[in-house]
Amino acid sequence: MTVVSEPGTEVAVEVADQLVVVLGEALTNVGRHASARDVAVELRVDRDAVVLEVADDGVGFERGGHESGLRNLASRAERLGGLLTVETEEGTGTRLRWTVPVDGPVQR
Repeated sequence: MTVVSEPGTEVAVEVADQLVVVLGEALTNVGRHASARDVAVELRVDRDAVVLEVADDGVGFERGGHESGLRNLASRAERLGGLLTVETEEGTGTRLRWTVPVDGPVQR
């Protein structure tokens, strides 16, 4: 696991709480579905955003199948004003990128 953080940057509690849940779900997905030998986790924090990337060298998957776990991760990002992206193809592994504002959702 690699962690890169800008000194003095504080992450909102709500973001930190969701980050733990998202990381757990992402690693569970790798364990259950990927048949991966390696998985890399990178967490980057700067003044604007928290970016969690989980990449594996597993079997990948065809988009459009059973993706309820990914929809859940996307929903968690969207509630915080962020975005989930997933790059995958069968046989090439998967890269998940969960990006949210460091200070949480914008209050309206």
